[in-house]
Amino acid sequence: MHPTTGIILAGGRSRRLGTDKALLPFGRQTLVERIAGVLNQTCGEVLVSVDRPDRPLPPDLLAQAVPDVHPGMGPLAGLYAGLRAARHDRCLLAACDMPFIQPALVLRLIDLTDDTADALVPRIEDRPQPLLAVYRKTCLPMLKDTLEGHDLKVEGFLDKIRVRFVRDEELRDPDPGLVSFFNLNRPEDLERAKELGL
Repeated sequence: MHPTTGIILAGGRSRRLGTDKALLPFGRQTLVERIAGVLNQTCGEVLVSVDRPDRPLPPDLLAQAVPDVHPGMGPLAGLYAGLRAARHDRCLLAACDMPFIQPALVLRLIDLTDDTADALVPRIEDRPQPLLAVYRKTCLPMLKDTLEGHDLKVEGFLDKIRVRFVRDEELRDPDPGLVSFFNLNRPEDLERAKELGL
């Protein structure tokens, strides 16, 4: 087990999908349970970043809930709360709407992380994927300043820290179809995911 903390982002409003993504049934589990299962295979600790302390979660979820310090401020607030609570310096961030995250890809991202950068972010088809990436606690001071300045764009935050980008070619060995980066934003995405049936 790697000395890495897995952080699942489960504080979003899911406006486009129209339902709570974290609690969405997917196979025999909810989405958040499915992702927690992957991270429990690969990380030494798993946290779920939630928008409020009373946020409902599955009773048998193998992860500790961590409420936002800055509620209502999006993914950066969830990352901040998770990094602050994490036991480990390295943290694998995963959004709760990515049902096909592959354990081998998580391990590759963790293995590629070193002390020369604050974050390791995949770039798939030349687009950064900051919601399935590795961040280190060295991000915390800049995250705090960014949130206090109400600058909530994730890609804008990446411009303020040391980022190592990983090209998709480096990730096709553990995940040939790069299905780990498939996410559920709209009802048609959910239908597509059911068709894939991975």
